[in-house]
Amino acid sequence: MDRPTLLVQGSSWTVGAYQKSSANNVDELVSGGIAELLSERYQVTNISVKDDFNLGSSLRLREHLRTASYDRILVCQNDPLKDLGLLKATDLAWRSQFAFTIDQLVAQEVNTISKLIEFLLELFYSEIADAGATHVFAGPTQVNTALAQQHGLVVVDPSWTECLVPGAVTSVTESYLDTAAELLLDLFPANSRIIKQEFIAYSDAMFGMFETWRQHPNLFAYHHPTALGNQIFYQRCLQNF
Repeated sequence: MDRPTLLVQGSSWTVGAYQKSSANNVDELVSGGIAELLSERYQVTNISVKDDFNLGSSLRLREHLRTASYDRILVCQNDPLKDLGLLKATDLAWRSQFAFTIDQLVAQEVNTISKLIEFLLELFYSEIADAGATHVFAGPTQVNTALAQQHGLVVVDPSWTECLVPGAVTSVTESYLDTAAELLLDLFPANSRIIKQEFIAYSDAMFGMFETWRQHPNLFAYHHPTALGNQIFYQRCLQNF
């Protein structure tokens, strides 16, 4: 019997598995990634691209599905704050493809870091939900389960880190926190106190997650899951996917 078809979409966490390289703080790609493991049960097409961001990933997903269809789609969520890189893009024609502008943040009073993260995830979830039988799971950061389910998405697992290390500190972001705080302080100076308080809280969670990775070198390289970390998460996927 033919295996069902599966499309995997994401960034570096779904490109493959990793090990620490000889260069400090640099991960080296190795075999044994989640897409490779899923190919035991599915005909897998993996269109993940290293360093991609959520809204870029969803755009490539829509473009790919214009000429192909799959029984299931599995999308790996990246850090939502990486989408802020769009605001600095100099290619205006390229940037216009994305439904995200500073004017929207002002008009909708997205005046805290938590609101900004939810705003960006709302955009991302709404776009990938249009793809069809879509499932979403965590890359480096947490999935907002309630928000994803509102868009009809099936959450395979909200935290890859906590799946591998139960009870571990995890985070909704791993980067661009400085950029987010600077942007919001500029747009909403009257809200500076809560923005700064949130910045501290998110920073603590983010560095706590980094420490979890550091303490479990068999499961994580510097910034990505190892082959063993992928294997354990694959077993969770089989339970929930």
